[in-house]
Amino acid sequence: MMENEHALRARICQVGRLMHQFQWVDGVSGNISARLDAERLLVTPSGHAKGFMTPNDLLIIDLAGQVLAPLDRPDLKPTSEILMHLEVYHKRPDVGGVVHAHPPNAVALSIAGISVQSYAVPETLLLLGEVPTTPYAT
Repeated sequence: MMENEHALRARICQVGRLMHQFQWVDGVSGNISARLDAERLLVTPSGHAKGFMTPNDLLIIDLAGQVLAPLDRPDLKPTSEILMHLEVYHKRPDVGGVVHAHPPNAVALSIAGISVQSYAVPETLLLLGEVPTTPYAT
């Protein structure tokens, strides 16, 4: 395994643990991906709790979503939301990673039809600008 791939695998697992620790995900929700290079991505597997992943649980896929590795682990499939990740990478070649969380408070506001913008602290507005909310959908 290349050193940068090893470090990226460790970083993705660290982000997964933080997502779990700060309750931005529950159960097996949420997903993470990162560019390995111009042609390949590291992605979290479907059905695995982000707080308990190991570097060997991650998959390498191409930009068409085909699994390149590991080929000897049929139990691992890319996140069920891989098409969203791929669309980001196709539209934005400058993006190096995608973290998709499911914070319960944000999900509750979305289901209730309340914009997260209404509850953003001024610092969020200064750092991020407007935070759009899409209608809830499965």
